[in-house]
Amino acid sequence: MEYTKDEFVPHSFRSMFSTIAYEKANDKDGHFYTSEVIEALLSHKKKNKIKDAYNKASCKDSMRILIQWYANHLINIKKF
Repeated sequence: MEYTKDEFVPHSFRSMFSTIAYEKANDKDGHFYTSEVIEALLSHKKKNKIKDAYNKASCKDSMRILIQWYANHLINIKKF
């Protein structure tokens, strides 16, 4: 990709995904997944301990679909 490690680090890819996913949520060309799915993809811990104790949903199907949406999105912007 011709970036040096000082210009673009692995965490930058996570940041880029998070930004794009939040910006495109509920957008006509975007997706309809909640912040819970986005945060689960980033492996972020839930801040609400009570909700975390009761909610054991894995969101795996939603995460797979969101990852595919993101891959398609990157392919589409690469065309420009």
